[in-house]
Amino acid sequence: MYRTFLADTTPATAEPTTTATVSRGWIRQTHRWLSSIFTLTVAANFVALATGKGAQPPDWVTYSPLLPLVVLMLTDLCLFFQPYLRKARQASRAG
Repeated sequence: MYRTFLADTTPATAEPTTTATVSRGWIRQTHRWLSSIFTLTVAANFVALATGKGAQPPDWVTYSPLLPLVVLMLTDLCLFFQPYLRKARQASRAG
């Protein structure tokens, strides 16, 4: 199971499994699940608006997409900056 999880997130030519590789896979998998949860909460919001007969849905329905969106943004920033941080680490080791 562990190898299948990493095979989905790292290319075959990547370095051997390290802590960084495992954390990238974990962050990427979390990001995927959060995007699904965010999509479902937005869809539920639209359903609540459509079936409300002109009334506003409860506040918890309206604001429910915000928590997954914030965590999604944080995981996205981690995934975005990982290549730059990896290059900086390699450069500091080499020089």
